[in-house]
Amino acid sequence: MKTILLSIIIAVLLSVSGCKEPEKYLRIVEKEVVIAAEEIEATITVEASASWMVDVSGLPEWIDEFEYDEAGGTFTVKLPSEGNATLESRSTVIRVDSGDGLTASVHLTQLAMDAVIVLTPAALEPFDGNGDVEQTLTVEAYPAEWTFTEDMDWLTVARGEGDLYNTLVLTAARSQQFEERSGEIVVRHIAEAFETLADTLAVTQRGVNLFLVSDPESIPIDPETLEIGLPAEGIEINLTVLAVADWTVSVDQPEEGRATLEITGGEMNDTDGIELPLTVPENTAGERYEFTLVFECGGEQYTYKCVQAAAVSED
Repeated sequence: MKTILLSIIIAVLLSVSGCKEPEKYLRIVEKEVVIAAEEIEATITVEASASWMVDVSGLPEWIDEFEYDEAGGTFTVKLPSEGNATLESRSTVIRVDSGDGLTASVHLTQLAMDAVIVLTPAALEPFDGNGDVEQTLTVEAYPAEWTFTEDMDWLTVARGEGDLYNTLVLTAARSQQFEERSGEIVVRHIAEAFETLADTLAVTQRGVNLFLVSDPESIPIDPETLEIGLPAEGIEINLTVLAVADWTVSVDQPEEGRATLEITGGEMNDTDGIELPLTVPENTAGERYEFTLVFECGGEQYTYKCVQAAAVSED
């Protein structure tokens, strides 16, 4: 009798145990997911006792879509192709709901774009006042597209091509003033999101110790080449020399004594100007007559090229 009663009890216990419901669970393996700015997807692992689905309500617009691999227990968050093209990180909480009525969530963060602009060299040497000297500036930028602005009418800035696309070649014009002049080059990203990120480089050019002026309507002096154009007819002109120190001048010419200068005297360091009469006889030849005026002032040499037009043929 005791054996029969024990058998009944065991049978009842086994019956109750067999009716116990399986455990319900929903877990996201990653508690927090952090991805770089340039990444465009993030894969998240789900463990669940029943089917599950991402709750898409209330998600930010920078999350495009989801791809599911329920058999593998993962889903992939798809982001815009440009990644996070901003200077600020962004975050959201993604929630997963299961058919068992359970909920789990994961915190997703995408870091800000590590945008940079670096100019090399960090500082330029002052340009010589005589001009015709180039300096090269290298631009390292991320994202790669950039542009530049500058505020100097005396500086030419040219962007390289091909392998030199990320370089700027700077060429200063000759100075026609005693004082130093300066300006700046600003390099910034083209993308609107990064337009506030820029690098600025100061550019300076030393002044000169001496320069010539003339009547620009009758005898102009080219400020770039320092070339003085003269007519074929004989001419006497007054050049004006402005200088901050004593100076000397000589005429370097093929025919000795053909072109002559007359120094009128007075202080040789007059910044208001000293007249320097130049006499050139008529050019009867069929080719131009060229000579140079070579000035020495303050340890610097300044060369002005004079070009007299050829005689006009009567044929």
